[in-house]
Amino acid sequence: MISKACRTLCSSCFIFLFISCLSGYGAQTPPTSAMRIQKISNAISKYEAEGNDLKDNDVVNVILNDVAKLYRLEPEAKKNDKTTQEISKIVREKVLLKFPETTETLKNKAAAEAEKIFVMSKILDQVSVNYLKGEKPYVAEGCFFSYGSMGNSINVGGTIISMHDLTPEDRVKFDAGYRNQKKESFIQTKIRDYYSEKNAYSVQVYAEVRDAIIKENEDNGYIFYMNDWRKPSEVVNLLIKEMRTKAVPVKSTPSDPTIPTTPATPEDPNIPIIASKDPAIAKKREEIKKIAEEKLLETTTKNAGIDADQGYELAYWGMKKEDFAILYPQYIAPVASTGTATDTGVETSEIIARESGPLSKLEFYFISGLFYKVVYVFRNPHEAMLAMGNKIKDKYGFTDQEKLDATTAGTAKADTPSAELPLEEIYTWTGKETKGQLTIRRNSEKTAYTDFILSKENPKLKKFGDDLSASIESKKRREAEEQRKKNLEEYNKIK
Repeated sequence: MISKACRTLCSSCFIFLFISCLSGYGAQTPPTSAMRIQKISNAISKYEAEGNDLKDNDVVNVILNDVAKLYRLEPEAKKNDKTTQEISKIVREKVLLKFPETTETLKNKAAAEAEKIFVMSKILDQVSVNYLKGEKPYVAEGCFFSYGSMGNSINVGGTIISMHDLTPEDRVKFDAGYRNQKKESFIQTKIRDYYSEKNAYSVQVYAEVRDAIIKENEDNGYIFYMNDWRKPSEVVNLLIKEMRTKAVPVKSTPSDPTIPTTPATPEDPNIPIIASKDPAIAKKREEIKKIAEEKLLETTTKNAGIDADQGYELAYWGMKKEDFAILYPQYIAPVASTGTATDTGVETSEIIARESGPLSKLEFYFISGLFYKVVYVFRNPHEAMLAMGNKIKDKYGFTDQEKLDATTAGTAKADTPSAELPLEEIYTWTGKETKGQLTIRRNSEKTAYTDFILSKENPKLKKFGDDLSASIESKKRREAEEQRKKNLEEYNKIK
């Protein structure tokens, strides 16, 4: 039978091994690339705002000329496009040089060290021992004459001392069973600490290799966009294409062209509805967008892992719902939305659910009008596993389960790994500002994936919401109880 610890290790390593073998260089957009993308986007938006047709080749060429003043459109150096597999190989080789020990070797070394530390005293040795009687400490010095008849006490210089009264440091010198426990604990701690250091070092090396590639490519003029390193000319064309896709024609009013009109609803529900043309709302949207972009740049610069991902695109944790609605009007439309409110007038929670491209459901959660959670439910779990697995792993780093396994490595016995796959696997990433959870489910035959769901939330806002809901419910119960008592008093007045 495989040990429980080993089963845990095999299960939680499943997605790590699967993701690691995927090709591509999925990563969060580095700050310098994000800044370049923003500058190029601003250059394009300027011409779009002036009413220029982005489909016109002359307009595109003018935009390319403007961008060429900022960045070389066609970098001379070749981009470094190492795959995750290649990076992982480099990391493994570097880590192996610094941490070459196997679990068996570690165990043998730690056992030899423990033998020297936890030494048993011999009969007739001159010893000095510390022990307690109640809470009062004592010291006995002299010849270690003997053990008690049941082995539960020792005679030191004529003083009989119970094993259980000895301090831990001295008990290991006389109690063989206690000594063995301490030795085993020492060995496991040594192994755990080794793997914990190895894990931390592998994360460090991976970050160094990744950062070196980022610096090399960005120094050579490339931009990380849409999960790949691209030339500035490619980024310009892709951004223009994206803006064309999002653009929706607006009906004009010949009699008075200054009157704002309602944007035409796109036939494809996955194409976002553009923001209102009302100048006041458009101005407000630009203000919200500017603040959000500054927060995004600050977040991605100062944080790593799951904490570098605080929200949905430009919508950050704690953004007001009305600001979210101006930034993403396509999602806040009153479609498939649910919510609850109390008679206190305080909105406790609300979920906005919409379909979006490869997502069968995209859910946004609000508490008291503040954005705190987003859930992605993918339409095709198998495709999502291939397309998103590598990206999620690179963005968020080691899961909580992998970090735990690193600290418990060595406690599992060397049994044969089980090939049994679970019906459901849940992996989490816990940061200070964001908690992520990936849920993967299989069918009963375990031949296909049925669910691939990623959720992110701000635990502080979540707790605030839970506490608020609990407070409101408590208040309602108190009010109901007070009303019941008043009713009883009224009944008692009836003669």
